[in-house]
Amino acid sequence: MALGPLGCVTLDEIEAPTLPGNDWVRVETALSGICGSDLSAVTAHDSFTLEPFGAYPFVFGHENVGRIVEVGPDANGWRVGDRVIVNPMLACLQRGLEPCAACQRGEYGLCRRTNEGVVGRGPMIGYNPRTGGGWSGSFVAHPSQLHSAEGLSDEVAVLTDPFVSALRPVLLHPPEADDVVLVIGAGSIGLLTIVALRAVGFEGTIAVLGRYDFQFEKAEAAGADVLLHSRDELYDWAARLPGAVAYKPTLAARFVEGGPSIVYD
Repeated sequence: MALGPLGCVTLDEIEAPTLPGNDWVRVETALSGICGSDLSAVTAHDSFTLEPFGAYPFVFGHENVGRIVEVGPDANGWRVGDRVIVNPMLACLQRGLEPCAACQRGEYGLCRRTNEGVVGRGPMIGYNPRTGGGWSGSFVAHPSQLHSAEGLSDEVAVLTDPFVSALRPVLLHPPEADDVVLVIGAGSIGLLTIVALRAVGFEGTIAVLGRYDFQFEKAEAAGADVLLHSRDELYDWAARLPGAVAYKPTLAARFVEGGPSIVYD
């Protein structure tokens, strides 16, 4: 339905977006990821509460690595040919606005002005008609969004955005050395959460709840110790942990009080 006559997603030839200002650049897409949020939008499973923040038509693609092919006269520090990873967020700085309270705190993903400024409505590259997105030949970006991709293959660099999504909660809520960690879900973010936990030096037990054999292979390679194939396996494992107590109410689902120290879901 999403791609049929009643759908709202099309494959089309369109004009490339122009630079919104003299300090912007154009990036030729090398690789662009397919995020879960993209799939939700394509298949019309996204929440309709997000409609006030959307603008149409837009080009998908916010997990991007590419090569600069055009540089505005005031875009200092970057040259044509530079390989870059692009932070997709369009916050106050990119919009040419004075920083809101969230941007002042450095929490650009919580910017309150995602309908304003030089790029107008749309919170990020890949959901903004003015900038375009990575599911096309090129898109535009502000220099503040660029990070050098030198030394990284395109296949690794394109994982930066999902890896950051996994790393941030680990940094905000790091486990202690003797903690037992549970990661719920072994998709891209879940697997990268295991990578992030090991990357920050955590050597304790990591359990992961997944669905498919290939997920468990990758989870084990990333550093998971306990592979849980079902909800029943999860409850049985959690109930065996020190201090845990399992309950089975008469008219409700079973649950465990205690269990793993930290859960990343």
